[in-house]
Amino acid sequence: MRSERPSAYIGIDLGSSACKLIAIDQDSHIIISQRIIIEDNATEQNPEHQWQTALKGLEQLIPHCSDYQLKAICVDATSGSVMLTNEQGRLITPILMYNDNRAIEQSLRIARIAPDNTGAQGPTSGLAKLCYFQQQTKTTDYQLLHQADWINFKLGAPLGITDENNALKTAYDPVKRHWPGWLDQIINPKVLPSVVPAGKKIGRLSPALCQHFNIEEAPDIIAGTTDSIAGVLATGINKIGQAVTSLGSTLTIKLISDKPIFKAEQGLYSHRLGQHWLIGGASNTGGA
Repeated sequence: MRSERPSAYIGIDLGSSACKLIAIDQDSHIIISQRIIIEDNATEQNPEHQWQTALKGLEQLIPHCSDYQLKAICVDATSGSVMLTNEQGRLITPILMYNDNRAIEQSLRIARIAPDNTGAQGPTSGLAKLCYFQQQTKTTDYQLLHQADWINFKLGAPLGITDENNALKTAYDPVKRHWPGWLDQIINPKVLPSVVPAGKKIGRLSPALCQHFNIEEAPDIIAGTTDSIAGVLATGINKIGQAVTSLGSTLTIKLISDKPIFKAEQGLYSHRLGQHWLIGGASNTGGA
């Protein structure tokens, strides 16, 4: 009698310049990891290119997991990187990446309406970019997606679901856990995705991809987080007062707290993570 195969889990990290993938077993041992350069390093990127890069990585990774039962896939991506599709998931716009700052006019309008305790301040916020798209797009049939939401949708998750961390810079209120009412003065709230906690199951790998990868039982798709928070989780810190600084294209700082702090003028904002908060900010004093 054949014994049950050990479990495996796949993580996909979409950073500024590369798509990194890892497969681990049930004991957190690494099975294999891959790194694929994202050729388009501009502040405006092609969503289909990003998906093809992630798909290429999975094609290299999954064959090495043939002795395992693939249980789940989870995606993290850059914070504040957003795009529009229509209500069927067809592309309308490119992705405006986390560091795209063209939405200056829109951010000034947001500043006049939004409270200080929001992560949506500034021209690089997801909300400012959504307002920019709104002025540039002729159709009213559109859905906002964050970078991670797009990859989840292509994997098989329903369109229009995001996690609490990626939603922060689009004005999600992590304290009250909903989209705030003041957004109605700026955008049509129907274009916003539904928000779930990081770590929640949001779907399963599509039948077409299961066939493509020769997978008999579809793994779950798990709501992920932003790339900087994924970096915090990777360190294993879990106590109030512990902090992590990570150096990538930008320098990010995250500190575990028992309460949130929002200081827009100082660039401080707070993410909900489990029962705690991550107080953080980012600096341009980074690799870019």
